[in-house]
Amino acid sequence: MKRHYLFTLLSCGAFVAGCNRSDLDKTDTSASPTTESITNKQEVSRDISQTVTDAKRSLSDSKDEFVAATETKLKELDAKIDELNAKAGALKDDAKAESDKMLADLKQKRSDVSDKLTELKQASKDAWENVKVAVQDAFGRMEKAYQDAKTKLSNE
Repeated sequence: MKRHYLFTLLSCGAFVAGCNRSDLDKTDTSASPTTESITNKQEVSRDISQTVTDAKRSLSDSKDEFVAATETKLKELDAKIDELNAKAGALKDDAKAESDKMLADLKQKRSDVSDKLTELKQASKDAWENVKVAVQDAFGRMEKAYQDAKTKLSNE
């Protein structure tokens, strides 16, 4: 039964395929390049090149925007760190030693962000997304250290 069904199906397929035989006898002029098709190919090529150029420019703009935004955040955080330094200067004994340690840790994390940001500025357009993640991670660690120091200094 399965063979009969398969045979019928194949026969119908062959019949349908043979019905358009006259189409094959006609001369196919689309295979020869015409001025119009060459012009269309050139237009498509230009469009692709423009799209790639636009995409690279967009990545560059995004990279520049990210760098500028991160530098602005760093300046704001630097001012806040200076405020913490002023508060820590008024502390004495153990509280002073502990705050100095926290501020040193915060400054180290700030330095790490700066290093990552420099790496990001030098990264190629293809690699900057990976470096961006590292900058964001370092910035997050620095912000947490700042919040911890701020909380600790506020309690003292």
